[in-house]
Amino acid sequence: MSESKPIVYILRGDDREEIESTLQGFFQRLGSPDMAEMNTSRLEGRSATLNDLRAAALALPFLTERRLVILEDALLPYTGRGTQDRRTAFTTLLDELPETTALVLVIPDSRQYKRGEFHWEVLDEKHWLVQWTRRAGRRALILDCNLPTDAEMVNWSRDKAGELGGSFSRPPLPLPITSAITPSAPPVRSKNS
Repeated sequence: MSESKPIVYILRGDDREEIESTLQGFFQRLGSPDMAEMNTSRLEGRSATLNDLRAAALALPFLTERRLVILEDALLPYTGRGTQDRRTAFTTLLDELPETTALVLVIPDSRQYKRGEFHWEVLDEKHWLVQWTRRAGRRALILDCNLPTDAEMVNWSRDKAGELGGSFSRPPLPLPITSAITPSAPPVRSKNS
């Protein structure tokens, strides 16, 4: 490979549209749609075993530089008590992945505002997978796919409209109440007056 690319990509967040767009970008980099389809595996964390993940991630790519493996809800098998052995086996597999694999771990998460700043609810700085990512260095990359905050929503909406080929125009300013009443219009009275 000409340049070193991450092997493990972690997509964390609650913006499903951005997650799907990022996945589509990975898919398109594999080449033609037929080649990309042959070299992509999608697994669900709810049902995939570590052996399923190992088989998909260690398979060689076919006529492309890399193989794309997407694991949705990636943390489900590794949460809760009594999962330390599974976590260790999982991170060992991550350490052993070849450069011909691009493993994308999709992790639903959201940010909460606490103590003056935003914090991730699931994959915070102390999480075992974030700690592994730090140790992995350039082999791993976390990509945040979070919905905009209320303060960011106006700019996000304008940017999204631009991406889709649209735009917003300013609404007309409301007329002052006095100009809305014409001098020739009779006063409106209710039946009770």
